[in-house]
Amino acid sequence: IHIDTPEKLILGFKKAKNLHIVVDGINGPQQIDVYKHKLGNKVTGLYRLEVGGEVYPDYPNCDERLRHNSILGFGGYQLIQQLKKQGLMDEPPVYHLNESSTVLGALALLDDKTMQNRIDGMNAENSFKNALEYVHAHTLLTNHTLVPAASCTYNRDQCNKAIFSNIQSVDVKIWLDSFMNQRGNQLSFNDLALELAGKYNGVSKLHAQK
Repeated sequence: IHIDTPEKLILGFKKAKNLHIVVDGINGPQQIDVYKHKLGNKVTGLYRLEVGGEVYPDYPNCDERLRHNSILGFGGYQLIQQLKKQGLMDEPPVYHLNESSTVLGALALLDDKTMQNRIDGMNAENSFKNALEYVHAHTLLTNHTLVPAASCTYNRDQCNKAIFSNIQSVDVKIWLDSFMNQRGNQLSFNDLALELAGKYNGVSKLHAQK
């Protein structure tokens, strides 16, 4: 999923008419434009979600960064599910979190699997536990940069508007609420990514140790 591509690299992207992504954010629900890429007559499998502006605004914990994170995570997961339904891709064997800023994709996976387990007849405790085990088994976190600007922490009000509002499962909301309560009503994406990812790596030994 390609985010915020510079204008000179947009060649070949065409707006997709059969993909409908809606993400709830600081300013309410937003329809997200999706673009698919073609090289000549061949569809490449590369998709672009339109966010506008910088992916990493100057202030790490600002509303604009959270809006982008929500589009990247919740919107990206919606895109994967719609492509699966259309027969354009299979279930990913691994959900790769390239930096903790993408962790909302793993949270969306946890939410979806918990909801599906409930539909399949599991009780609340087992539906969440089973879903969390699935996320751990299929999620990899990569530490890609050590600069502070790459990590972010959001307060309760921000999370209510742009994270909790995108979660369907009551069980996941309760879990995330407890997760934040244990951390002073703050949500560190680094903490959340380490909690949800079953495996971790880095682009160097220093990154991996960090």
